[in-house]
Amino acid sequence: DINVVVPTFDRSDMFDSGWFIENRISRGSLKPEGVAWSFISDLYGLSQCDFFVLGFASQMSRIGFELALKQRGGVLPPYISMDNYPWCDSPCSFAQTRQGEVLRGIREKTS
Repeated sequence: DINVVVPTFDRSDMFDSGWFIENRISRGSLKPEGVAWSFISDLYGLSQCDFFVLGFASQMSRIGFELALKQRGGVLPPYISMDNYPWCDSPCSFAQTRQGEVLRGIREKTS
């Protein structure tokens, strides 16, 4: 079964503009509490997923994935990275082996 959860609060004021959210907050046309609540609820919803289709170039995706990983006791949830960036459990750099191949994470050596 697939369970789809949709937030019940109205977020149209956050997305119906060509201005960046931070600009609208600084001008007073958008409340920071609403933006924070939207972010936290999206992050929580993302962390509850059973499988992930995401992009690891996104901070939001990585945080949600890390929270899901923690809730599973360190067991990786099934995932597909649409931008071909890997998930890394430590600081990574990204290297492409050959054109057309999937990018892979390479752990950086720390001294």
